[in-house]
Amino acid sequence: MKTYALAALAALILAQPALADTDSSRSAAAGVALGSARAVATAPAAQKSDALEKASRTGNFKTFLSAIDAAGIEGDLGQLGPYTLFAPTDAAFAKLPAGAMDRLMQPENRDQLIALIRMHVVAGQALTADKMAGQQMTAETLNGPVAIDGTDPSAVWINAVTVEGPGIRGKDGVVLAIDSLLLP
Repeated sequence: MKTYALAALAALILAQPALADTDSSRSAAAGVALGSARAVATAPAAQKSDALEKASRTGNFKTFLSAIDAAGIEGDLGQLGPYTLFAPTDAAFAKLPAGAMDRLMQPENRDQLIALIRMHVVAGQALTADKMAGQQMTAETLNGPVAIDGTDPSAVWINAVTVEGPGIRGKDGVVLAIDSLLLP
């Protein structure tokens, strides 16, 4: 399964503009959130959101936070209301093929980078591992639905990805560490 996911991510990265996020059928929150990234890129850098600031202090999300910075969308997270960020750890990014993230973070691949990040953001809900425990549900990320399975007493699963730990709570949302990337 993980090999398939890595191959799918490699295909996503190599597909270039053919996979640019152009779905205008998302909710109004999704239209505001991360959809206005081109305008944000020219604005002065915003302060980190409370949850992102706390996550950055752990030192476990350097690659993901760099991707958010490279995409120029950090300021958009504050417009979502409460949000849940399924944040891949640096160890999750280390599972990718060599050079995959470097290529994705190049300016010409910005649309694919935004699509990847959007797959990790749920707007309007601050989901925690405690809230998901014992439940099966679907959450709508800014780039499509994810299946949440909290019925396993040893872990909460987002699609086939494990949530690590209880999460990092901030006044603006929750950051949940995950052990692999969610693919659009």
